[in-house]
Amino acid sequence: MPPAYHPAHALAHRHKQQAVAVPLIFLVLGGLATLLGMLVFLERPLTQSLVAVATFTVVLAIGVWFLHWLDRWEPEPPVYVLGAFLWGAGVSALISGIVNTVVAYSTQSETAAAMYSAPLIEESTKGLFLVIVLLSTRRGRAEFNSLTDAIVYGGMVGLGFAWIEHISYALMPETMAESTEVIFVRLLLVAYLHPMLTIIVAIGIWAGMNARGAMRLGWPFLAWCVAVGLHFLHNGSMALMGERGLFVAAAIELVTFGSLILVGIRARNRERDMV
Repeated sequence: MPPAYHPAHALAHRHKQQAVAVPLIFLVLGGLATLLGMLVFLERPLTQSLVAVATFTVVLAIGVWFLHWLDRWEPEPPVYVLGAFLWGAGVSALISGIVNTVVAYSTQSETAAAMYSAPLIEESTKGLFLVIVLLSTRRGRAEFNSLTDAIVYGGMVGLGFAWIEHISYALMPETMAESTEVIFVRLLLVAYLHPMLTIIVAIGIWAGMNARGAMRLGWPFLAWCVAVGLHFLHNGSMALMGERGLFVAAAIELVTFGSLILVGIRARNRERDMV
């Protein structure tokens, strides 16, 4: 005799299906978009492509290692972590690239796209992964349950975006010498800018989950504004304040980056003590 139907059983079955289907959708969409973004590799000389990919893959590996170390005591599901990376490298980078290109073309100004379009669209599309994970399934909300989780997911989305962006910029020049110069500048100034900004947004979303009243939306919005503001300051520092602006932006970013590392270590230690 088959078991009696119960609404709770159907609801649990649907949650289990979502817990598998939604991350797979992230993986497929992110993977396809990442492959599209990697087509630029085929247009450049092999040596130039290999140097760019190898250099920024090392940067990526260091970031992934640090996030993995932070996530030791309550590890996140690999499918979600990989989905976050592919979302950043694929979906977010692809949408942002299209929007920034349209803005640059319509305004006839690369500066307008860099200063205004890029901060708004890039921080929005990167943060969208976190919102989808939180709102799409009960499993997603359950996995995003600590400050460490916010740092890990935000960091992986940002690392994915940064990885594909770094390589794309490094392959724009025609010569190996120019490409090497671009690689050096990006290593020096923006190696982990995108992970830092997306972590800020993720922390705001996590804070909103644990707040009441208006701050449930207030914290995510304020964090998004901070990320967009820092991105705008970075991209527009030279235009706003000349060479001095570049140093001001670098100093602010360095302090913010160091503070986020300390916050991550404290969150990790707190999880260790709880476990």
